[in-house]
Amino acid sequence: GRRGGRGMRQQRWQFLASGATVVIGVMMFAATYDSYRNLEVSYQRTYDRLAFADMTITGGNQSLADTLAAIPGVKAVTVRHSADLPITIGTATLQGRLIGMPASGEPDIDKIQMQEGSYLSSGGPNAAIAEDHIARTYGLKIGDSLTVAVGQKQKLTITGVAISAEYLWPAASTQESFTDPKQFGVFFVDEQLVDQLPQSVSVRQTLVRYDNGVVTKDVDAAVRAAASAAGATSTVTQAHQPSNLALQLDVNAFAQMAIAFPILFLTVAGMAVYVLLTRIVFTQRSIIGTLRASGMSARGLRRHYLGYGLRVGTIGAI
Repeated sequence: GRRGGRGMRQQRWQFLASGATVVIGVMMFAATYDSYRNLEVSYQRTYDRLAFADMTITGGNQSLADTLAAIPGVKAVTVRHSADLPITIGTATLQGRLIGMPASGEPDIDKIQMQEGSYLSSGGPNAAIAEDHIARTYGLKIGDSLTVAVGQKQKLTITGVAISAEYLWPAASTQESFTDPKQFGVFFVDEQLVDQLPQSVSVRQTLVRYDNGVVTKDVDAAVRAAASAAGATSTVTQAHQPSNLALQLDVNAFAQMAIAFPILFLTVAGMAVYVLLTRIVFTQRSIIGTLRASGMSARGLRRHYLGYGLRVGTIGAI
């Protein structure tokens, strides 16, 4: 132990440099991997809190909801309507998406988290809640108005701003994951308002939420089969929902970076310690020969020199 300490003092600058590289590598791993896990868990908790749909079905007959509710593993089923329409905010016209919500209170699936203002029930039939991204892009405030163009123009009044699990990343569709924030916006309105729109504009959506602990792929298969039999035009799982898909690509890239960068630094540290130990052994060949001739075992010598690297790694990691 004393010989090891004396040897490290003689080569202190080289050992300090190697130790510093270990410190950086371990620090980067702790910081980036924890950040990656924090981001992943944060998304999942938001999905759970806002009851993000496990399956979104477009189209289908009127009895589809009852059929889905009877499938083992299905916790809740909600029917709503959605419409993509030109919307005018001030002098700007953009593609707007109106999503129907029950005016009396939050739906069971795909809830929204109010950031400002109040829910639809306080604003009458022409109330609208702006999704957070479009509200920040255009600086929308409570009381501002927007115009929806469908046949005759209809004026809606902003009563609140909210966050939605469906639009944490404001993707219009899987094909349009990266949209100009000034050209696409989501607004939550009274379900009756969207339901009254022509069928060429309004789309019927059935949202499905599963029980905790179910085998997702099995329930997915049963839900898809029921949707297909009911004439649904599309089924989208939570994993392939446009916003979630875009976010998971980002999370996966973050995960790779969280492992690759620390490995790079730790590999450099390992190579530095290897070179340093090789130089020490080379310069102390005569001492090694004397110790071997005096009866010291090869295992003891190996343990002594590897102890240098062990000390650097342990102190640096701590």
